[in-house]
Amino acid sequence: MKKLIYYIAMSILCILPYSCSLDEEARSEMEKKNYMTNAKEAQDVLLGVYRTTVEDAAYGYHLSFLFNMGTDISQGEGSDITNYRIIVNNAFPTTQVEI
Repeated sequence: MKKLIYYIAMSILCILPYSCSLDEEARSEMEKKNYMTNAKEAQDVLLGVYRTTVEDAAYGYHLSFLFNMGTDISQGEGSDITNYRIIVNNAFPTTQVEI
């Protein structure tokens, strides 16, 4: 029994120094070296957010289907002047992206 306890204790002592050497990068926090340092970098980040909505056609024709609107009037279907979908339909299409 003493030998078993001795082997268990020795194996724990051998493994212990190596068990906590894993260093992972935190994905939910930004390091200071990767953070925006001036207004141009902040603007580039903001334009990147807007570009993804334009490329996926979220900003143009499909805006009323992807985001909640305030009233039922703004969620109409079609693109004629009798329907309020014309407001969303006149936004920039993905081929005219200038962001």
